[in-house]
Amino acid sequence: MKIILSTLIIFLFLSYGCTNSNISKNDSVNNNSGQASLKFSGDRIPSNVFAITAFLTNQDADTLIRKVNVISDSSVLLNFIGVQKGKWHLKVIAQNKHDEVLYTGYGNLLIQPGKMTNVNIDLLPDNKTTGNVHIKVNWGKPKVNWIDYSNNPLFTTMKNPSHPNGVSTSKIIFDDGIYKMFYSCIYNAGKGAIWYAESKDGIMWHTTSDEPIFESDTRGTWDDYNVAPGVILKGKDGNYRMYYNGWSTQEGKWQIGLAISTDCINWHRYPYPVLKANDSNEFKIGVVSVLKINNLYYMYYGSNPRDDYNNMKINLALSDDGIHWEKYSGNPIIKPSFSWEGVGVTFPSVIYDNDHFIMIYSCSYRTKFGIAYSKDGKKWAKNSNYEFSNQMTSYKYTHINYPFLMKVGDEYRLYYTATTNGSAMQICLARASKL
Repeated sequence: MKIILSTLIIFLFLSYGCTNSNISKNDSVNNNSGQASLKFSGDRIPSNVFAITAFLTNQDADTLIRKVNVISDSSVLLNFIGVQKGKWHLKVIAQNKHDEVLYTGYGNLLIQPGKMTNVNIDLLPDNKTTGNVHIKVNWGKPKVNWIDYSNNPLFTTMKNPSHPNGVSTSKIIFDDGIYKMFYSCIYNAGKGAIWYAESKDGIMWHTTSDEPIFESDTRGTWDDYNVAPGVILKGKDGNYRMYYNGWSTQEGKWQIGLAISTDCINWHRYPYPVLKANDSNEFKIGVVSVLKINNLYYMYYGSNPRDDYNNMKINLALSDDGIHWEKYSGNPIIKPSFSWEGVGVTFPSVIYDNDHFIMIYSCSYRTKFGIAYSKDGKKWAKNSNYEFSNQMTSYKYTHINYPFLMKVGDEYRLYYTATTNGSAMQICLARASKL
């Protein structure tokens, strides 16, 4: 709303040869100068205005300033004597008794010889009285300082009796005082199996048997070519659930299955995928994390379309029982937006910590991991200040992939798969004190 303090009338006229011993240097009169008078009607001046100050500025002259105190309802007159002809800028402020500016007005004047100019100026409430604060909110978090384990790798092909081509995709739980790891062994033609290892500290590992605990089906089913571990959960009934990734051919669909066990060694698989791929944007899908929060299951999985493996995105599915799943209508929940991510993001490892979801994910270049945060597990915000790259690892690995995040006490552990110059895949560790 426009608040008008007063209509300002300025009378301008020339004076010739007029002198005054009390006139300052700035008011000295010559043949090219005149006088300006500013009059304010007393009955229109707000009661909280204590003083009025006027400024006349000209790039070729000194600034002229006049100030007068307001007395009751009396009119206010401000006189400028000896104003040089030309263009002037006028600023008028009205202040309270604490010298705080309440109203401000501006105008431009052209002083010409022998002419009187009337100018109307609106004095508007001045926001500077209360001040303005511009706050920029960064929803990210400070940069996370990961420390790569100096004795990496933790686990190599030498620790598996089957002498695979590589070990990867570690999934770890802490159960009954023991760290239990489920990992993939990769063989010729991309075939694989799931093996089991144990550790007292999550660092020194040993495989417990000479056989895998879970292999591809042999009955001509949807997972008869390859299987890889996705998630292991232990229920209140003491049974274990393993969500795994399986496919029937290397070029065919990748889908998500479920198996149940009472001892982590012997597993009974469901005969059908619990989350199916499609023929378009989710031709290959892979589960990485499943969390149960307040009786609702959250499944985080990566996907890519047919014949475009690098175009990966991160998605969510929800379930009331962990068996029947519905894909979230807002998928994908995360897609590439930073240059380092390339054309895809995938392998979302998620934990629930301090009432927030925290996600570590990989990129299509397989050289860096990113981090994202969520309050509800659906809407995510990436942290642009965070990264963990292959150049931050102890051995400057060529590629890093398949991140797995877990919290051990007050420490965050990031298990990941790494390779160097085409060498066998191996499992490594990085640690941080906060995320």
